[in-house]
Amino acid sequence: MKEGKYGLRWIPPRSARPTAPPGYGKPTNPDRSFLAARRTSRPSAACCSTPTIPWAFLLAGFCECVDTFFAFGLFALAKRSGFFPPELVDTFEPVVQEEGRHILFFVNWVAWHRRNLPALRRVLFGAKILSVWAYLIWERIGIARGIDGAGGAKAGTEPQDNNFVFSGSKAIGSGNVSAAAVIDVCMSEHERRFSGYDPRLLRPDVMPRAMRFVRRFMRP
Repeated sequence: MKEGKYGLRWIPPRSARPTAPPGYGKPTNPDRSFLAARRTSRPSAACCSTPTIPWAFLLAGFCECVDTFFAFGLFALAKRSGFFPPELVDTFEPVVQEEGRHILFFVNWVAWHRRNLPALRRVLFGAKILSVWAYLIWERIGIARGIDGAGGAKAGTEPQDNNFVFSGSKAIGSGNVSAAAVIDVCMSEHERRFSGYDPRLLRPDVMPRAMRFVRRFMRP
């Protein structure tokens, strides 16, 4: 919803909209669409007149990057464990892959937007991104503190609606799988699902880098 509301702010006035070319609205190759955005060296007039990106919009996008990274791994564990029937797996496979396309577009759009900013605003934009990641780290630490040893919420804490990583691994029967093994699956699935896209496109790399660093301090 946050992305949709912000996207409406980028639509130019009706009088300024160009005439739709033939074939407009038909499915296109996502790789070409992303690359076309990255090759644009200057934003359109509508983009230049648009207010700065809301912090909540960036928060929603980067939060999806975090959640999708772990969702890839949990979905793979669920398939291996037989927790989901094959028919349900086939139904949700395109949905999971679509989440990957969402964050692939998001990180390339952020890079394109930052490239087209003046030097000072580029620095401020980078600081805004850092503040978003700081908030996400603080939020995840708060979630971890609110989880007891059995994976449930501690007494006196509010239930969280975004801690599926903690509850999901237990629900799919992966309680006997070590945290290191879960991270390994998440990283391999992340690499596999993005391997089919154009290599010129940027990949969401913050979570894989962070998890590779954490993985160094964990037993095999």
